[in-house]
Parts: sequence; C-alpha cells; structure tokens
Amino acid sequence: FSDGKKSSIGFQGQKTSRNAPGLANLLIARQYFWDGRSTSLEDLALRPIENHIEMGMVDIEDLAEKLQGYDYYPPLFEAAFGSSEITNENIEKALAQFMRSIVAFDAKIDRVIDGSERFTSLEQMGFELFVSQRAACNTCHFDIKGTSIDDIDYNFNSNFFANIGLDMNYADNGQGATFESEERNGFFKAPSLRNVSVTAPYMHDGRFNTLDEVIDHYSHGVKSHPNLSFNLWDPVLQEEVGFQNYAQRNFDVDQVIPHVKNYTDTEKRALIAFLETLTDNTYMRNPKYSDPFEY
Repeated sequence: FSDGKKSSIGFQGQKTSRNAPGLANLLIARQYFWDGRSTSLEDLALRPIENHIEMGMVDIEDLAEKLQGYDYYPPLFEAAFGSSEITNENIEKALAQFMRSIVAFDAKIDRVIDGSERFTSLEQMGFELFVSQRAACNTCHFDIKGTSIDDIDYNFNSNFFANIGLDMNYADNGQGATFESEERNGFFKAPSLRNVSVTAPYMHDGRFNTLDEVIDHYSHGVKSHPNLSFNLWDPVLQEEVGFQNYAQRNFDVDQVIPHVKNYTDTEKRALIAFLETLTDNTYMRNPKYSDPFEY
C-alpha cells in the first residue's frame, strides 16, 4: 500500500502533486491527506476517484451506474448491504470499511511491547534517542507518551501537523493553501511511522529517497521558516520565547533558529535500526490484501 514513487501516476499518465503515503492503521487517524482536508474515511473514499489527475471521473454521480454494469458488483453489494442496487453512499462505506481493515500490528516493536522479544543494543539506543530531548522525535510522532517501552501507544502518530523546515519558501504550502491561512504555510501531516522503512520516498513531495536523508534533514538541514514547529527550535530560543508566546505568534519571526543536532553516524544507525522494528512483514504478505481478481 505504497507505490514507491515520488509522485503517483494518474489514469492518463499525469503525475500527482504529492507523494502517496503508505496505508496502515487508518482507523486510528482522525484526519486524512497531507493537509488534513478529510476528517473521515468515508469522505476520503471518493476523492481520488473524482480527482482529474488520479482517476478522472468527471461526474461522480456516474460512478454507481458504472459499477452497476459489472456483473460481479451487484451480488457483492447484495451480500454487504442487503440490496444489489449500488449507490455512492454504499461505495463510500465499502471502501472506508476496507481501509479500516488494513492494520499493521505484528512488527518487532509489538513483540517488544508484549515482552516476547527484546531490542538489540543498537535498536535500544535508537529507541532511547527517539524519545530523548536530543532527538525528540516523539514530540511530533507522539503516540509515545513517555520514555519507557510501556508508554508506546502503537501507531507513532497520524493526527499531527507541522512545518518541519523543509524550505524557506514552499512550492506547496500544505494546510496554508488548503485553509487559506499564512500561519499554516508549510504545515503537513506527520504520518504514522508504521512500515516507514519500506515506504520511501519520504515527505509530502517525496524529496528524500532514504531514511538516512530524512535523518540528515533533522540533524542539520532544518530551515528557519517563520512557521517552523516549536519542537524544532533551538532549545535556548525555546526557553527565551516560551511555548505560549509561540502559540500566540508573539515573537519576531526573524529570530527563528532551528536546532542543529548534528547526529553522529552511530546515532543515525541507531535511529534507523529502531525505525526498522516498526515494519510488519505479516501485513505486507497477507493474502487477503492480494489482487481480488486473481486471488
């Protein structure tokens, strides 16, 4: 459920404007798309179908009639909804319920949480760095509530939006463009880290091809954008300004200074080792997710 491309290819060969994030554990999320414009899977379901680049259904009201013409769909709708009549509402429900079924909770991290496995020394170092003040990855991917393995809340975030200093001037302003708010310019969803080691490329525009490149960005590549997440500010500046002033934008935007962390090679390897424990191989090989027209 990730295509491995910087931009996905639509039905006429056109490229989409954003990277398609991997799909896992969507039932935990509360907002969808990189800009959070959908707040339910039902609302999300038909948007790609009517998108002029992705699937190009000019009039979404034609969708039900089109599916009604296939001999194999009416019996499936009869089994699911008690009627062979196909409606857009039931298409939304069926797609949304399928997306809720795409779950990944059988990675090494889950076996560490339940006590049946243990981290290697490098993975343990990566976990401790992930939740430390030095890396503070859990301030955005905050389904970890503390610094213990017992504090993990499974999905490593799917409901948080931030400007992470990718650019000083974004070609795509994310939530700022969607909701017409300059204060949200550069804000994008912090996706779940589940299966992150196998869902490259990364970021909303797929600019990073490897986890090494992602970590290098947080290590020494963060730009001093005026909307930069407070979590990525230099600690001394955080202390001087304070979060309340940041939240009220009561600060001089020219003074924003990112935290330059300069991770060592060992720290980078440790962080990647920990992130690789979030990969669920059972999920990736589950036959129920194979092509239903061939399986």
